[in-house]
Order: sequence, then structure tokens, then C-alpha cells
Amino acid sequence: MALVRLDWTREEVILAMDFYISVGADQGGPIPGQSSRDVVQLSALLKKLGAYPPERQGDKYRNPNGVYL
Repeated sequence: MALVRLDWTREEVILAMDFYISVGADQGGPIPGQSSRDVVQLSALLKKLGAYPPERQGDKYRNPNGVYL
């Protein structure tokens, strides 16, 4: 199956921006690393919410690396 880029939905972007602000990154603070508890939890939440059907989600769907970026 070819890799299909799944754009972030409005809701996913809102959750990511909430995270960004809550860690103080909007004020120049550091963003926690991709293996940090917070990034891993956000990744898990985004996967659980499943903006796209499971058959469209690849192995890397909203993984911690993607969430971190």
C-alpha cells in the first residue's frame, strides 16, 4: 500500500497547539523531546481519537516523532 499523507485535522491542530502553549514553547521554552511522557501521551490521544479510519492509518500515524515535529 502506498504511503498517503494524512493532513492534520482542525481538532488535532488545536490539541497540538494547546500542548505547545501549555509547555511554554510559545514563550520560547523548550518543547519536550519525542520520547517524553507528554509527547507520547499526546501521540496516544491522537491515535485514540482516530481522525481517519484505521485502514488509512499507517504504522507511523501520529507517532511521537511526528507529534514532536
